[in-house]
Amino acid sequence: MRGDWRKYSDEQWMRLAGASGIPDGNSPTNRDSYSKSRVALIRFAPLLLFAAFLAGHAVIGRSRARVAGTEENQMRFVTTTLATTLATAVATAAIGSAVHAQELFQNGSFEGGVSFVACGWDNPTTGSTMIPGWVVTGPFNVDWVVIDPSTTSCPCSHGGSRYIDLNGSLTTTAPASAIAQTVATTAGKRYQLSVFAMANSSYTSIGTIKQLRVSAGQDVTEIDLVTFENCVGCPCANWQQLTMTFVATASATDIEFRSLFPNNAGGIFIDSASIRPVICAGDVDDSSWVDGTDLAIVLQNWGVPSAKQPRSDITLDGAVDGNDLAILLSNWGACP
Repeated sequence: MRGDWRKYSDEQWMRLAGASGIPDGNSPTNRDSYSKSRVALIRFAPLLLFAAFLAGHAVIGRSRARVAGTEENQMRFVTTTLATTLATAVATAAIGSAVHAQELFQNGSFEGGVSFVACGWDNPTTGSTMIPGWVVTGPFNVDWVVIDPSTTSCPCSHGGSRYIDLNGSLTTTAPASAIAQTVATTAGKRYQLSVFAMANSSYTSIGTIKQLRVSAGQDVTEIDLVTFENCVGCPCANWQQLTMTFVATASATDIEFRSLFPNNAGGIFIDSASIRPVICAGDVDDSSWVDGTDLAIVLQNWGVPSAKQPRSDITLDGAVDGNDLAILLSNWGACP
């Protein structure tokens, strides 16, 4: 860039960035928002300019010959390049977060135990730990179902060979039941809980609503599920993924899946349960803040991420570069 960019006053910089939606500070109705934007621009200008240099350097180098006009046009070009880089990086942040997150459930697919020649089930009752990693919390038994893919009359699992019916089938008037597991958590951190579920149509008419309660400590979500029509291939298409997020309040959190549809042997099927910490994009040191420490780690690992700091590669593309820096800067501050 030719010339001395420092000759521009704060007000000139604000006007040059007008295309990005920053209001005119001379307007009485926009004076407050102008003031806030001005403070933010001044506060983060060094970081933003550094990000612009790294993320847009190659693009600017190729485009200088084509950028005609005044220095103001060139500065608008830098602003646009940075905005595009930030938008692209933020859009890919969720991918990096999902891969970095660690699964906390033990045996979320409910596998293990006895195998049957054809579809069938065990009936672990209240207090049973027969299902690896889980305890039946009652007040009655659940059905721990195993499938045989060659038996078309047996509803298929979402994954693997086993799943749970939260209503036991020893009698047709079985009370609703539940299973639970305690997972290690960190107080103040956010977690995402996921499970695949569908309503069992046995012993009820099609269209019956059956309710599932998912509890994570004091956080509770209740979901309505509708019974499906029994037909070959239908059950596999009716699994629904249900999710909830919660903030842990202690070093351990009780997770429970409970049927709220009593007095019926056809309850709610669940499978493929998962719980993972929500990783804040750019929070490289997992402190729940994106700050100078994370910035230092990213810069120290510029190029190829070290084995000790793999999360410095936020986009998981094998390199620590301007895209990672842009994500970090766009999420600066406390994690949501």
